[in-house]
Amino acid sequence: MHIIAALEVGGAEVMLQKLLVASRGGPWEHEVVSMTNAGPMGPRMREMGVPVFTLNMRKGLFNPIALIRLVQLIRRRRPSLIQTWMYHADFLGGAAAKLVGRIPVIWGIRQSDIRIEKMVKKVLARFINPLLSRVLPEFIVCCAEEARRIHLGYGYVSDKLRVIPNGFDLDRFSDDPGRRRKARSALDISEDELVVGMVGRLHALKDHRNFIQAVARISVKVPHTRFLLCGAGLTPDSREFAFLLAESGVEPSKFLLLGQKDDVEQIYPAMDVNVLSSLSEGFPNVLGEAMACGVPCVATDVGDSAMIIGSTGHVVPPRNPDALTNAIVDLLTASEEKRRFLGRLARRRIEEHFSIEVVAGQYQALYEEVLAGQPNSHGDDQTPTGP
Repeated sequence: MHIIAALEVGGAEVMLQKLLVASRGGPWEHEVVSMTNAGPMGPRMREMGVPVFTLNMRKGLFNPIALIRLVQLIRRRRPSLIQTWMYHADFLGGAAAKLVGRIPVIWGIRQSDIRIEKMVKKVLARFINPLLSRVLPEFIVCCAEEARRIHLGYGYVSDKLRVIPNGFDLDRFSDDPGRRRKARSALDISEDELVVGMVGRLHALKDHRNFIQAVARISVKVPHTRFLLCGAGLTPDSREFAFLLAESGVEPSKFLLLGQKDDVEQIYPAMDVNVLSSLSEGFPNVLGEAMACGVPCVATDVGDSAMIIGSTGHVVPPRNPDALTNAIVDLLTASEEKRRFLGRLARRRIEEHFSIEVVAGQYQALYEEVLAGQPNSHGDDQTPTGP
């Protein structure tokens, strides 16, 4: 049983769906409980044949009745194992499992930086859950080494912290050369143009100012480069983005602003270089997605960026537009053959370490490890529904 705070289209929800897809035909039956409603992701999971239950809690408010309903649902469904996703679900799911008794729980931590989060989430993450980590979960899965490091500092039990990274659908994110031609044609980009892209919402932590300052320098060194930006707030009528451009003196015509896109797998192939200029990240999915599409990356050294990229691209300090410029220019001025070679290495790195099949195997191994240490994890009055 997976218990998650909501089923909106977010990183945790998408990762859960990918895990469900990759686990089909395996030894485990999966079901999902949303603390709120079914959202847009719930129907997709139901179409896959996965049972989805909702507690209909109001966001941001703890409802004791919801806890009672969850306890009743757990008793009725009799799961072999409960996996929770994100702080609120860790707290509620862990407490419900404890009340039912003898059902092992795996917590899930999906964030590294909680500075911009609401106070309730901060209190859970930094004070309540670290204490409860001693008694509620068997293990705590972090999606990034950076998340593990930070939460270790918060006081979570070190022996329980495990890292299982995000996984990528290598059919959806493909390095097929035909996709590059199609993507460029759809965006009216010629084959001989150099394109530097970045995918991510317009937000202070993404540090678009750093990227735009690099663009000003790149435009002098490699003048025939176009810059493609995709994400919420990145549209031609964005006042905030216009202010950043005016501040830097970069011509708006240099940019292709696409706004929020649900089909980013059709955007990455148009790029020659993908960039992440963030101040803070955990496990940045945009790097894995671009690399799976055969696009070499330049990223700031935040979160797990360096671990993801390896030797297939460049990692530079944050808040350093000169270093960001030099790394991007190095790839733009390299031969097309070298960029393609680095792109193939990037794709292979994702295939070997971060494919959704590899990641699903790591989760399954953890499930088996948990049950191996639970001689009677179902309780005397329960019938297992797991493997």
